Amino acid sequence: MTARRISGPEVASRLEGVRSRVLIALAAEQVGLARRCLEMAVEYAGTRQQFGRTIGSFQGVKHTLVDLLVAIELAEATVLDASGGAERGAAEVADLAAASRVLASRAAMTAAEEAIQVHGEHPLHHYFRRAKADQLLFGDEYPYVQAIGESLTAR
Repeated sequence: MTARRISGPEVASRLEGVRSRVLIALAAEQVGLARRCLEMAVEYAGTRQQFGRTIGSFQGVKHTLVDLLVAIELAEATVLDASGGAERGAAEVADLAAASRVLASRAAMTAAEEAIQVHGEHPLHHYFRRAKADQLLFGDEYPYVQAIGESLTAR
């Protein structure tokens, strides 16, 4: 059996499409991770008593949890938009994949960090480690932010 070199623009564009789909799938996982951290924090904040009332009644905790919800909802909307891009061009899907990756990564890391703060000592560190591993999986987010910016200025 002989080896055959595979190259050309069609291979590069297919690989870019695969890369976009992988980024969108990773972003979907990160949204799920962030949502679970938020659910755990909300549940705990509704039961943990401090100074004679639940910690969820404190304004600082409420604001933190609402900010997390907003970040997660934005990330999820971006992931859903990116995943429904069958009729879109490869460049647009790549832009949406990059945006999904950035927003979901930030939401997952923030949710894991803040949930740990709400809980104090708790096994949430497993979620934090997973969020960190996902964040680092495809390198720093700067190239993705840069690609989105360049795409927006080119339009």
